[in-house]
Amino acid sequence: MCPVTFVCTSSLRHASVQKRRDYLSKSVFCSLPATLFAVRFTQGKPFRPYEQLLSVLPAASAPLLPPAYQRFMLNPDSPILDFYPTEFEVDMEGKRASWEGVVKVPFVDEVGVSWRAACHYEAMQ
Repeated sequence: MCPVTFVCTSSLRHASVQKRRDYLSKSVFCSLPATLFAVRFTQGKPFRPYEQLLSVLPAASAPLLPPAYQRFMLNPDSPILDFYPTEFEVDMEGKRASWEGVVKVPFVDEVGVSWRAACHYEAMQ
């Protein structure tokens, strides 16, 4: 039987939980070896404070950063300018208000941001 544990305090839910447990025990995934589902992470280094801000702030918030970091967001020759698009798509599926939409922007390359910001970090100290 598949090692799935459900905790249910209501006796009304017990029947549906039991059905789900039975379904999962017969699932094809439970017959596969557990090594196929092993998740492994490599431990990296955390961002420095300004690198974190470069990763999460939009280009319109560049004045919140020191001048040495503002150029990454505003300078047309910036090596990471593609992380700060001026036009982007907003997914409004199932949403009513514009602020509920999911903004589709590119993922930030943490190695690129860290490497390029490192030389400016020493200048700030």
